Amino acid sequence: MAAINYSVLDLATVIQGHSIADSFNYSVANAQQAEALGYTRYWFAEHHNMVSVASSATSLLIGHIAGKTSTIRVGSEAQAFDLLDHSLKEYFEALKVYPQRLVLHKTSNFNSNEIEGFKEAAYKNNIHAVDLVTIMRSDLRLYRETMYPPLRGTMASFDDKTHLLYTRGFVPFYNTYPGSYIPSPNRNQIVQS
Repeated sequence: MAAINYSVLDLATVIQGHSIADSFNYSVANAQQAEALGYTRYWFAEHHNMVSVASSATSLLIGHIAGKTSTIRVGSEAQAFDLLDHSLKEYFEALKVYPQRLVLHKTSNFNSNEIEGFKEAAYKNNIHAVDLVTIMRSDLRLYRETMYPPLRGTMASFDDKTHLLYTRGFVPFYNTYPGSYIPSPNRNQIVQS
């Protein structure tokens, strides 16, 4: 027998005496708990003009929840499609031409619905070169033999799709590195190319 996938439908209710920010935080906690319990998807009901409901701005909630979870799927293919299709129309209005290639990056993981929605919107607008990249902070550190951290631009590749990149660090031209901080690399994951 096939396993049953369970989902959560959240109305993002604003409790009397609490703020919309509180409601967002409750939704984050609920989504994280659902993820820990093995739920596969987190949905938001979209209702407008109701002071007791914070889910009228589903795109804000979806982005917020997606940034605070790692495996549960949030959002929908239609929302990804609408977001990119609208952006491409505005791009065309401004420049009177569509781009030949798109590189979409975000600081959380893409889910399969987002990937399909973005690809459909790109293909609808005759764009067939679409790269999807996640860019996240990494706790992994690289070291040099000197007293300075890695050079800015240092990249370590783990495979064809996973790389660490230092966008801050020692700058040879100035023979120093700016700031009193410990540079941390970005983990760049090519999801699709």
